[in-house]
Amino acid sequence: MKSQLRPIIKGAIKWLLPQGIHDLVRYKHDLRLRVLSPETKSIIARNAEIKDAHKGKRCFILATGPSIQKHDLSLLENDICISVANFFVHTDFPKINPLYHCIAPLHPPFTNEDGLRWFLQMEPYMDRTSLILGYSDKRLIEMNRLFSRQKIYYLYFGDSWGSDTNQSFDLRFRLPGCQSVSIMALMVALYIGCSEIYLLGTDHTTFKLDTGEYDYRHFYDGEAKNELGEEGGPSDLENDFRCSAELWRQYKVLRAYARIKDIAIFNATGGGILDLFPRVDYKSLFAK
Repeated sequence: MKSQLRPIIKGAIKWLLPQGIHDLVRYKHDLRLRVLSPETKSIIARNAEIKDAHKGKRCFILATGPSIQKHDLSLLENDICISVANFFVHTDFPKINPLYHCIAPLHPPFTNEDGLRWFLQMEPYMDRTSLILGYSDKRLIEMNRLFSRQKIYYLYFGDSWGSDTNQSFDLRFRLPGCQSVSIMALMVALYIGCSEIYLLGTDHTTFKLDTGEYDYRHFYDGEAKNELGEEGGPSDLENDFRCSAELWRQYKVLRAYARIKDIAIFNATGGGILDLFPRVDYKSLFAK
């Protein structure tokens, strides 16, 4: 498998498409937490601790696309950073020490055993990083006493992107499911109040544009120490196109919300196919 996150994304497709959760979950604004237990409400209410915690500042979302190798990430040492998924294997991770690290909820074909092995590999890197996790993984984390030294914020997913229950993407309430962990990180960046958000490594290139050949890669090569198994590419690209269309739609929804809040989102990624945000030169962001 070339990607740790690839099975998670593909496993989430069934409940992210309109025919699935979009048709099943329709909550009124005043009912958005009624079906949750008091304990669950209490856990996700703790996310208020980071509400506007970095208001007016800039931040960088660090994804795992291969283009991120083009950038000198040591320049981010004094910036607010939100990393995702397997970014912890990047050689500059200890120097950057992202304030937050987002992990998408585990999905089939991943098992709890797979997730446990991954979390154990990740844990030593997170001494100075707060974790953003899916609430569905809370039991696995607590049963195995993982991340005991880290601050953990749990997000509760399950709402529809077409719902009117949480249009401000308030992390204290139910959130729509994310097609990619980068969407999850963007929700966090908006919630902590950053006024400028820069995307790095959000390539989202799953196929070669000239041949249509399946080509989903990350900045790490070969059998990385955090890979969990093998998975071949799709039999055809229809499923990938459908995933990309849903991902683009989610980016557009968050882009529209950011514009309302006068928040600027830029794509500083040195490559990839994401065309929804203005491109900026990474080095120019650190001009003296």
